[in-house]
Amino acid sequence: MLIRKLDAKEVNHFINQTDSDKGFNPLHLATMFGNIEMVEFLLDLKLDPAIKTNKGDRAEDIAIHRISALCTIRESELSRLERQELCLIKLMTGGFESKLDPQTVLHKAIRCKSAGLLELASRLGNPDLGLPDEDGWTAYHVALQADATAFLRKSFPDHPHDKIYSSLPPTCRPSRFSRTRKGLLCETTEDGLEVRHRAVLHIDKVVVPTEGKAAHGLPGRYLVDETTNNLNTNGWRVSSAGKEDQLILADFPIPAEDERYYFEITVDKKKLKEEAKCSIGIQTSRTSKYNIDKISLFGSTLYSYFGDVEASGKVLSYRRTNYGTLDRSFGTEGKVDTVGCGFDTQKGYPFFTLNGEYLGVATRVLTNTKYFPAVTLDQNCRLKVNFGQRPFIFDRAFESIDALGR
Repeated sequence: MLIRKLDAKEVNHFINQTDSDKGFNPLHLATMFGNIEMVEFLLDLKLDPAIKTNKGDRAEDIAIHRISALCTIRESELSRLERQELCLIKLMTGGFESKLDPQTVLHKAIRCKSAGLLELASRLGNPDLGLPDEDGWTAYHVALQADATAFLRKSFPDHPHDKIYSSLPPTCRPSRFSRTRKGLLCETTEDGLEVRHRAVLHIDKVVVPTEGKAAHGLPGRYLVDETTNNLNTNGWRVSSAGKEDQLILADFPIPAEDERYYFEITVDKKKLKEEAKCSIGIQTSRTSKYNIDKISLFGSTLYSYFGDVEASGKVLSYRRTNYGTLDRSFGTEGKVDTVGCGFDTQKGYPFFTLNGEYLGVATRVLTNTKYFPAVTLDQNCRLKVNFGQRPFIFDRAFESIDALGR
């Protein structure tokens, strides 16, 4: 191996190199590809596994995410899953203190029905099946949502599962836009049922009203430099921050016990010439990107119906993958449109509606993960949401996908 010919200073320089795009170092990459030998070698060189990528993931986190993904693949590729689990064990026993939360690993194990992850959770500590996460979900709720109750019963045969499930309280339902899972430029009403982009257009400038500390913790008012299109304030510069599209999630995920879920937004275009650019869909909780220039790059898993003319009514993911075209735009020409997103949690089909008309299903997603109702918006629109506080425009919201049609 070439690295063995380098002196200590050169080795230290090499192993601490990160790529500028994602902030991955050699240990992150070795873990992602399940290269057990390289993981072990880098740990012997004392490369700290607690170092994070630009997204905030440690090597352990990458291993967990890869295991989650590989648990859904066909049996012929199980060797990759085993190698990934071995990588995680190496990271946990490499002489460094593990930063993984045993409860998080427990919930991952149940979602993936992974005995290996369950064993790792036990190694990390003593995970509690009844301890709720930040959304109020216990391991029993996770198993219910991921269709893993049989796995949970088999893994913990001494627990009174029937008694627990007979009295298990329902999970909290989405009731408003989130106060925390949102872009910096999202501003909601007091009741959380309306959201708008905080940037307000004035001639050729974008002014971001602030109260005290604003975006990035910088005080004062933000103006876009007309010549460079960059945001400037007191010597600080943040590229295009006043025009970034925004993502905002509901306060709680789609309930664990729901077989079908549905919500609607009403697009209220501001009185400006430009069209409103927004979308409606579902998003996993694992994202730190709520502010971004390209609206189709949000988060880690966003499946959303984009209504602007440029997107042509496409359902896109964060990887710009086109999962289908519904051929219907919304939020254009000054119209007030009501758009709906439904989700068959058992079969993994998100579907969409427009002004009470069923548009169909554009893709299929994994059913063993937690999804939040989600919307995106630009500086030219405000959205009102209906999580069931009043009757829906679409009156067949809770019929089966088979009855609605794909």
